[in-house]
Amino acid sequence: MPKLVAMKNLRNLLVCLSMLCSLKAIAQSENFIQLSGGLSLAAGDLISNGASNTGYSVSALFQSKLPRKKHLGFVAMVRTQSFKIDPARFTTGGGIMSSTSYDISSLLVGAMWSFELNKNIYFEPRAMIGAAISQSPSITGTPGNYIYITNSATDTAPALALGTNFRFDVTKKVSMFMNFDYFITRPKFQSTSYIVPDYNAPPWIIPNTEYHSSVQQLDSFSFSVGIGYRF
Repeated sequence: MPKLVAMKNLRNLLVCLSMLCSLKAIAQSENFIQLSGGLSLAAGDLISNGASNTGYSVSALFQSKLPRKKHLGFVAMVRTQSFKIDPARFTTGGGIMSSTSYDISSLLVGAMWSFELNKNIYFEPRAMIGAAISQSPSITGTPGNYIYITNSATDTAPALALGTNFRFDVTKKVSMFMNFDYFITRPKFQSTSYIVPDYNAPPWIIPNTEYHSSVQQLDSFSFSVGIGYRF
């Protein structure tokens, strides 16, 4: 019996030591939470479908260097992007058009690498995959002598992001970041358009209906600045 008690106490001691070592490794690793915002430059079908060249992006990023790894780490990002539509692209023969925007929200995870360039300055490239929820714009108005309405469509599709940041350690806990990212997703939008041939037509006139289904490649190049906290 004393031998069994001694073995049980030894096992508990080893478990406690293992937990302490794990906590120490986490405490000594570089874990950051970063909040950032900046500009996104539209590319791909965003441009051809009338999006403005420049949108905005807001993101929250978590990165952690793996224990006992000199450069390799883990990164996760939640980001939203928005690109306004230029209604003039859809106006012919006068008329008034209005629209919402392309909106893209994504959740991405992947690997990052950290390289010290100088004291308190780090270069940290990353590669991430995940999913994005994309929403196409709704468009309404009178582009000519008719009424045109296209509803918005939403789809979830795989997403890829390649990027890097430059990290500037201000204190032991606070860092500033400059981020550069390329992002791509290919949602399939299924939308419906309603067309009334004459905007002076009586209200009982049934509009013509068109159904649209297309895969769109939504690319963007983003630049943002942020602040991070080490824990």
